[in-house]
Amino acid sequence: MIRRIIGFAILNIIAVFTTGLYSQYPYLVKQKEIVDQQTDEFVNFSEYVLGKDYRLVNGRIYSQPFMKAYGHPFFKDIHWMSGSVTVNGKTFTGLQLNYDVFKDQLIFLDESPDGSKKIILLNKNQVTKFIIENHSFIKLESPEIINISESYYYELLYEAEISLLKKWYKEFESNATQDYPNGKFLDTKTTWYIMKDKQLFKVTGRVTLLKICTDNKEEMKKYLRKNSINVRKGPDQELIGFIKYYNGLISE
Repeated sequence: MIRRIIGFAILNIIAVFTTGLYSQYPYLVKQKEIVDQQTDEFVNFSEYVLGKDYRLVNGRIYSQPFMKAYGHPFFKDIHWMSGSVTVNGKTFTGLQLNYDVFKDQLIFLDESPDGSKKIILLNKNQVTKFIIENHSFIKLESPEIINISESYYYELLYEAEISLLKKWYKEFESNATQDYPNGKFLDTKTTWYIMKDKQLFKVTGRVTLLKICTDNKEEMKKYLRKNSINVRKGPDQELIGFIKYYNGLISE
C-alpha cells in the first residue's frame, strides 16, 4: 500500500513536468526506473522508522505465564519456529512464531532493524490461520461453529465436507512441592475433533466415533475392524484415513 501511494504521487509530479514530451519515451522510461528505486528506498526507510506492517504487529507485548515454574506452556518447546500467519486476510511468511497452548495464544518475535526484539501476542480476533513447523492451524469461533462459545485454535489434519481437527493443550499444576516449588506444566495433550454440519464432535473412542458417522455406521464399523484402528492412541494417519473413507461414502 505504501509503495503504491508513494509511486503514484511521484509519477504525478513527473507528469506535471513532462506534459507535451510524449515523444521523449526513453526519457520517461528512465524516470520510471528512478521512481522505482526511490520508492524502494522510501519504503525501506519507512519500515526502519515505523517497524513492520501494523496489520501484523497490531497486538500487545506477551508475558509468559508462570515464568518460574518447571516446564513451559508452548506447543513443542521454548524455541522459536518458522511459520506464517494470516491476519485480516493478509498472509505474512518467514516469521518466527510459537504457540502457547496453555493459554491458546499465538506469539511472534518482532526483530527491528536496530537489533531490538520484542515478543508480540497476536490479536486472536484478527488471526484466521497459521502454519508452524508444517502444522496447519485454523481459528474456529461462534457463530461459524454452532456448539462452541469461544474462539480457539485447532490443528487442521484433514479438510473436506467432514473435517478432522486436533486440539493441543496443557495444564498447570500449581501445588508447590519440594521438587517443584513454583508449580509445573504437565505434558502436552491432544484431543481429536470431527467437524460436521457446522458442529464440533469430540472423539473419545469407537462408540462416539460411530455416533458421529451414524448415517454409514455399518460400513464404518467394517472399516475400523479391517484396519485395526486404535481410536484413542493411534497415529493421526489412522483417523485421517477413516475420515477420508467416510467422506467418500457420503459423496456417492
